[in-house]
Amino acid sequence: MAVVVVDGAFYDLDQVSPKARAHLEVLLDADERIKAFQHDLRIAQATRDAYAQSVKALLEREPSSSK
Repeated sequence: MAVVVVDGAFYDLDQVSPKARAHLEVLLDADERIKAFQHDLRIAQATRDAYAQSVKALLEREPSSSK
């Protein structure tokens, strides 16, 4: 018996209709894509933070007319 949980409710996959099963597959795929996007976002944020620190350090070493 395969069970899937949707919003805290448990469903036996052997008991759901083919249409519900197809929708569950799309839902699970969407969940996986969201996880991948969140992972990519964390990487992009870390990269951006590192470059911002690097740029700040470089700019602080340059002579500036605004100082």
